[in-house]
Amino acid sequence: MSKGLGPDPCITVVTNGIERAVQYFHAIRDYLKERKSHSQAIVAFSGEHEFGGAKVSEASLNGFPSNKIAERIREDPYRFLVYADKFQTGYDEPLLHTMYVDKTLSGIKAVQTLSRLNRAHPKKYDVFVLDFLNDADTIRDAFADFYRTTILADETDPVPTSDGGRRPEPELDRLSNIIRTFNDLFGDIAWQDADRVRELITETIPAKVAEDAAFKNARQNSDKENARIEHDKALVRVMTSVMKDDTELFKQFMDNQSFKRWMSNAVFGLAYTQAGRE
Repeated sequence: MSKGLGPDPCITVVTNGIERAVQYFHAIRDYLKERKSHSQAIVAFSGEHEFGGAKVSEASLNGFPSNKIAERIREDPYRFLVYADKFQTGYDEPLLHTMYVDKTLSGIKAVQTLSRLNRAHPKKYDVFVLDFLNDADTIRDAFADFYRTTILADETDPVPTSDGGRRPEPELDRLSNIIRTFNDLFGDIAWQDADRVRELITETIPAKVAEDAAFKNARQNSDKENARIEHDKALVRVMTSVMKDDTELFKQFMDNQSFKRWMSNAVFGLAYTQAGRE
């Protein structure tokens, strides 16, 4: 855990019923004990349910009142939230990062459920969903009415765009990859001047972010995690300054979460390298 940034992000498990939720809760709890892990799980469901010949409730399993669940998941040592319907929609917690889905989802319920992860937090640079039941086409169709571009991975072995575990590419290759990805993923957006947008993303905006004093200081005197936090703040400031000249790009950055996530990663890679040269 990094000092001053609060608790770590959490893992959620979406189940198809109370019995399944209790089973997952016991399995996760037992596994954490076996691993001698400090982390603990919380289970959430409504009412009482018979399990193993006894009546169980949230309070009896968790060891604290039901109305404390949303508060406790923000505290150590709780890192896992297992639920059946309850907390599946309408729950706004920025710490949620990873979701395991063991329930059939479609339409607006799919959007509401998966969107629980779409909240910003200083320790979150991405989110991860492992879906055991739904296929990619079903989820893509569910999101189609809400996002112009939805990025999904059909298989679990899709290469990450960050630099985790692989050698840094030469800058020209990096730029080529960014431009190619931009064309592949966002070329269908009706940009008024796609070439200018590509130039802004690969040259103008990274250069301005690299010159930001707070980001530059974090890049030179702190770790990469804190540099990323300052980068994201600097990027918003730069985008706000660009808005008067390019409202189209700013609108996509603010409204299209897939585009914003991709652009933030791309600009960080370029700006981090530029700031390091100075």
